[in-house]
Amino acid sequence: MASLSITCHYLTYLTVVYILLIVMLCCHNAVGVLGKSQMCEVETGQTNIILDIEESRGDYVGQHTNPPELPIFGDPFTGIALDLVFPKGQPIFLLNGKRLQLLQPLDRDEENLSHIVFQVSCTIRSSQKRRNIPIIVRVSDVNDNAPRFMNTPYEVTVPEFSNHYVQETYSSAGQFPLPQDKVGKQFKIAAP
Repeated sequence: MASLSITCHYLTYLTVVYILLIVMLCCHNAVGVLGKSQMCEVETGQTNIILDIEESRGDYVGQHTNPPELPIFGDPFTGIALDLVFPKGQPIFLLNGKRLQLLQPLDRDEENLSHIVFQVSCTIRSSQKRRNIPIIVRVSDVNDNAPRFMNTPYEVTVPEFSNHYVQETYSSAGQFPLPQDKVGKQFKIAAP
């Protein structure tokens, strides 16, 4: 009787192990399919990608985007193929894996360049399924141009509690409004 009880427990144990093995195999295949279906999808779940980059200082082209890599699911060396598409003119970036590298310096001021729009074409190597993802790279200004004061020289008598402003223009301002500096207690102009 004891041996029959041990045999029943052993069979129950083997059945449970067998069922767990089947469940694990099914889940493993489902995870593999899910991973493949995510390839070429944007990691954030959005339909486009927005990156930031600073304009170049002189001829420097080594600045990185933020984030530094395109947030696309898949390995660009084995699972997916990425190609840049510039519908409006010459390519501005080169693709190295998922990193963008500038081909020429960016001058936000001279070119009145606040952003760059293009696409990345992503192809799943195993199925040849392809999709285009819009990319927007916002170009931020670096303060590389000194202000030019307008209507100089300034000669003004400023009463102690008045609100006077000095107006200047920046070539870095581009299409943005002219800045004004308030003349206050600590206002000083150094003469050369």
